[in-house]
Amino acid sequence: MLEFQFAAASFDVVYCRNALDHSFDPLAGIFQMLRVTKLGGSVLLRHIRDEAVNEQYEGLHQWNLGSDQESLVLWNRRHRFDLTELLPPVATVEMAMADTWINAKLTKVGEVQDTPRLVPLAEQQAAWIDVACLLLNK
Repeated sequence: MLEFQFAAASFDVVYCRNALDHSFDPLAGIFQMLRVTKLGGSVLLRHIRDEAVNEQYEGLHQWNLGSDQESLVLWNRRHRFDLTELLPPVATVEMAMADTWINAKLTKVGEVQDTPRLVPLAEQQAAWIDVACLLLNK
């Protein structure tokens, strides 16, 4: 939901470390990070590889970021997105593995026209309000 916080092309670099696997809609999160990145800028992702599998899909671990030969892949039990194929013409993808970590650099080469959403935005907002109320005991 970065579109409510930042204008398009606000940052040269956006960094996300081991957080996408905890989100309702990590695909939308990636596109939103690219939206707020300037042309030629980078989105840097550093995540534990296939964290949802490692954690047996418990708690907030519902998504995996991994590799399939030369591709960066976002997946879970219901969905699979090859980001190396999906992101162009918005971004190029470079990827490297380091032990249990996957590091990716998405270089923005085009504008984000639409943010694909797996979960409608209104449902995401309602869910976060529910979580906030639980945390605040209200």
